[in-house]
Amino acid sequence: MRVITGTAKGRRLETLEGEDVRPTTERIKEAVFSIIQFEIMGHTFLDLFAGSGQMGIEAISRGASSAYFVDASKKSLDVVRKNVSAVKFDKEAKLFAMDYRSFLSMNSTEFDIAFLDPPYKKGILQDALPIVAENMRETGIIIAENPFDEQISANYGDFVLDREYRYGKIKISTFGVDRRSAKTLWPYLDHHLSKGGAQMKTAICSGSFDPVTLGHIDIIKRAANMFDKVIVGVFTNEKKTPSFSAEERIQFLKESTAGIENVEIVSYSGLLAQYCKERKVDAIVKGLRAVSDFEYEFQQALTNKRLNPQLETIFLTAESESMYLSSSMVRTVASLGGDISNFVPEMIHDRIVERLYKKEK
Repeated sequence: MRVITGTAKGRRLETLEGEDVRPTTERIKEAVFSIIQFEIMGHTFLDLFAGSGQMGIEAISRGASSAYFVDASKKSLDVVRKNVSAVKFDKEAKLFAMDYRSFLSMNSTEFDIAFLDPPYKKGILQDALPIVAENMRETGIIIAENPFDEQISANYGDFVLDREYRYGKIKISTFGVDRRSAKTLWPYLDHHLSKGGAQMKTAICSGSFDPVTLGHIDIIKRAANMFDKVIVGVFTNEKKTPSFSAEERIQFLKESTAGIENVEIVSYSGLLAQYCKERKVDAIVKGLRAVSDFEYEFQQALTNKRLNPQLETIFLTAESESMYLSSSMVRTVASLGGDISNFVPEMIHDRIVERLYKKEK
């Protein structure tokens, strides 16, 4: 049994032994974390009936701020403690050697995600679900694993059944308030990052912008609609020689975003997480063009969260016409004399072509 991905990727975990032990399979674990992959970062995870603790550890590895491991078995908690220490998650992990009813009755934490995998067909899941629902945030997700032929209610307090997924003889059920569990990012943004609140919220769109493309501008505009202020940070690296100087890239961005009032264009160097801390930035906004982008950006988001725990990362999918678009592609096409009029803002088009085509010649 290993951690699938994140900061502890590939680390082997100890398992429990015995006839009564039934750890969540690797297939089910991958399925669960595929369902909630965009909901984990910076959130609190409840691993009820923790067993070896593999689900909570996977959550922390993927960016959860903390995980609560609850199990009535002292033997299970000893294994959880060993696994947590092995992956160095002692600060993020909170262990409770008690039954689920005792824990939930004394608990004062509101959870963002709860995973329940109790012993099958003993009525425990049906008993635990309504109590868990009382301990969740309004934007939370409850995930339950149980046999496919075991019936559970579609409503527990304010939480209703959102979806069911079948994997052989096993069923995964997700619950959320008003069927929002599949889209909890937006209630989360409304609660934490909404415009017009008591505190102004600031985001940053960072990159080399060498040169800026219409894809970049699309993400900046959409971020500006979500936040009170958007900083567009032009990253400068002395070890690299860009096609356009930092001053030119800043000027291109200023001209391209002239109609967006809440945008500030700056240059920066060093760690993005540190710069965000200095500027009191609440969130990084990144555009995703494909799955390949997500793998890289996900690792970056985890790193930034470790360096700056208050910093969130918001992913926006690129519009269809920008899915293939990148600065490197623009440079290549322009240097070969191709038409880039559909790739870059009109007001800077001629200067980009003049620089890149002449440079190639």
